[in-house]
Amino acid sequence: MTRSRRSATTRRVRLAPEVRAEKILDSALAEFSRHGFASTRIEDIARGAGLAKSGFYAHFRSKEGIFEALLTRHLATGEAVPFGEGDSAADFVDRFVDFCYSRLADPRRQATLRLLLVEAHRIPELVRQWRREVADPMMEAQLDVLRAAVARGQLAHGLLLDDFQFAYSPALYRVLLSGPPDERAATTGKALEIHRELHRQMMLAFLRAPVQPKEASCATDGSSS
Repeated sequence: MTRSRRSATTRRVRLAPEVRAEKILDSALAEFSRHGFASTRIEDIARGAGLAKSGFYAHFRSKEGIFEALLTRHLATGEAVPFGEGDSAADFVDRFVDFCYSRLADPRRQATLRLLLVEAHRIPELVRQWRREVADPMMEAQLDVLRAAVARGQLAHGLLLDDFQFAYSPALYRVLLSGPPDERAATTGKALEIHRELHRQMMLAFLRAPVQPKEASCATDGSSS
């Protein structure tokens, strides 16, 4: 093989910047999941993406920056789940539950959620910033949808509207406490259907449950004793 042919064979394939950034993110997720945030080296992330260390810095400034990009890439939900003018509470809940489990079926989202749970205490300021700039606005957008439904008379102001993060809890619980893919195979059929239905029933109950002042609740408890 001639030198020119060898050089053509070994020449790097030039990728679009956004494609190379995606490869870096995939490599970072694998390295963080395997070694943890603190023990992961930038050169290992770069190598996993087929880059030199300098290639990493052409896209991201630091490990913190790439961690934040992972959170935004996999955990930002995008559009709020709609509550149409002709919808009932059950229609919205069905749509919301389908949305949660379809998104969390992605193994990369599952890995990012576990990473966030494990690493949040090591990089609290980064997590607070991501929550403030990404997660909280998404939650507020979803609440705006529900408040509009309340204003139209389609929905009562139930308990869930005062802490809507709770609506995601059953789906997150299932992801965070599930085992490796081979162990999860036995729990993706009937068990998943049951879990989804429990999630659905919980949301319906809390959306319909009126907000009861704590003082009134205590007084009621006291009078029944």
